[in-house]
Amino acid sequence: RGRNFRGGGIYVNRPNVLIECDGCTLDLAGTHFRFGSEAKGVTIRGLSLMGASTSSLLFHEDGAEVTFEDCTWINNSGLKDDGAVADLNSTSSVHRMRLWALH
Repeated sequence: RGRNFRGGGIYVNRPNVLIECDGCTLDLAGTHFRFGSEAKGVTIRGLSLMGASTSSLLFHEDGAEVTFEDCTWINNSGLKDDGAVADLNSTSSVHRMRLWALH
């Protein structure tokens, strides 16, 4: 609760994963999360995601199913200043509930 994490991004490739933290910030310069084809039934809840210099979320493998709840994106530049949150270059599903993006 209420922690800040810095370092490399997180790769999720397992089903039924819950990542939940009330008031935590994931502050990374590259990508926050990458999802593989086995990432089905994944829920990310209560995180602030900041500082991404590419896309915050990468879905480059087919089949991922991820839900984001109560998450906030802050000061993410994205490639070419597009401010990209998600790069969905696959047949993956992303569900969103109560999200905020702040610049």
